[in-house]
Amino acid sequence: MTARDRFWMAGLVALTVVVRLPGLGAPLADALQAKQVYSANKARGIAGPPFDASRLTLGLLDERGRRLELVEEVPVYITVLAGLYRWFGESEVWGRLLSLGGAVVAVVAFVALVRREHGARAGWVGGLLLTLAPLFVFYGRAVMPDSWMLAAMVVTAWAYRRYWDGGRRLGWLVATVGGAVVAVGSKYWGLMILVVLAEMAWRAEGRRWRAWVRPSFLGMVVVILIPVALWMVLVFLRQRNPVVDGWTAGRRVSMPYLVFQDPSVLWDRRWYAAAVRFVVRDVGVVTAMLMVVGVVAGWRRREVPGYRAGGELGWTVMGGLFFVLLAPKLVDHDYYGLLMLPAASLWATRGYLALESRCWAGWGIDGGGVVGRWRRVGVVGILGLAVVVQGPWVDGSRFRVEEGKVALGRALAGASGPGGRVVVVGPGIALITALHYSGREGWVERWERLPLDWAEQVARWRRMGAECLGVYWDGAATAEQRAEIARLVEVLPVVERGRRGDGAYVVVRLDAEAVAGLVGGVVRR
Repeated sequence: MTARDRFWMAGLVALTVVVRLPGLGAPLADALQAKQVYSANKARGIAGPPFDASRLTLGLLDERGRRLELVEEVPVYITVLAGLYRWFGESEVWGRLLSLGGAVVAVVAFVALVRREHGARAGWVGGLLLTLAPLFVFYGRAVMPDSWMLAAMVVTAWAYRRYWDGGRRLGWLVATVGGAVVAVGSKYWGLMILVVLAEMAWRAEGRRWRAWVRPSFLGMVVVILIPVALWMVLVFLRQRNPVVDGWTAGRRVSMPYLVFQDPSVLWDRRWYAAAVRFVVRDVGVVTAMLMVVGVVAGWRRREVPGYRAGGELGWTVMGGLFFVLLAPKLVDHDYYGLLMLPAASLWATRGYLALESRCWAGWGIDGGGVVGRWRRVGVVGILGLAVVVQGPWVDGSRFRVEEGKVALGRALAGASGPGGRVVVVGPGIALITALHYSGREGWVERWERLPLDWAEQVARWRRMGAECLGVYWDGAATAEQRAEIARLVEVLPVVERGRRGDGAYVVVRLDAEAVAGLVGGVVRR
């Protein structure tokens, strides 16, 4: 890498960091807060004291008053986060910085991969468009392991390409270890990297399938699959398999994981809406337009100066298969779209270079003179426009913090003693945010899961050690729910009530006498 290349790489890394710095210390109450809180809450438990990487329980309690244990992937990210909590103190900053580090690695590795596959100019453009994808801007700083999972996938592909370029065993070893890490560390969807590796081997062998029966490829696949199989056995000996249990067809509150569990999702309009959302919002409007140009250029098989075609096939097939296979989850969870960003960035890179070549060399203009310079400025300005319109300062909806949930959590902390238990009631599972910020263990109940008269349930929580109850609601609360809140505060002593942003909350103390009066019919529906 030349001095000029190092300069551009430093600039790209700086841009990757800068666009993810806003709100670095903001509470975990923004988009997809429940998943972020799960990570932070698990890390809090591991940090202890004592520090214990095998402690994967949450502060969330089940109906019997036991701490819930959620084990999905090997907790590498969470254990590192717990170490940061242990050494430097618990703060949202450490989780966001950790994820930002994954984003930087992903971008650097993607530039290196695309330079090898498609050329140096394509590498810089592709890296810029990847790091500016709004979906990646947000999840590249979210307290979740996903930025590192994307980084591991790209590093794996880069190492495998180096192996085919030079035949060095080190590249094969890095690709094999990277594939195993991404598979066991990403709820198994990391196994989709095998599609990219298979396509890469197929091209290296002159587009022949014999590459897939070579000992080097088969050995890599086996080594990647072994830890996944062992981890699945270990997990499902302790917990139910969510793919075959824990889901009822037709229940909106519990969606399946895989498409074969409920193929009807393929004609659900929400699935198609998720595809539109990915192209229009998640990739970014500028990148999306460039993608269209790139796909058209590829369909017409036009050669694009500065772009060696062929390597985008594996990422595209992988993204398409993933979008179909996990269709039920993609309906609701946009972070799965991270896996499809490399393909989108490659097609957009091809589109940009196609426009650039046409503006610089087409229409009889050789790039010189006033007209040529203005055309050059116009095309390069497209990338500048992407920087402006695809940053976090434009799409504020993902970064908007629901302050009411944080305030409720802190109010619960003040209303309960150290080691006390609390209850949070409100809409959706994201109420675990309030529980997390209370620093207590307890229960989170959704409105719709409670019986019509939940006085008995309140008494049950009180018997299991709950000291106070917090209710959160927003503009979507029904008249019945608001009436239930009013009846509670008529009998139970109010500790604090307030409103932050769109959310309101009230905290009541679960005194034994007051709860007995509630159950005894002092308040009737």
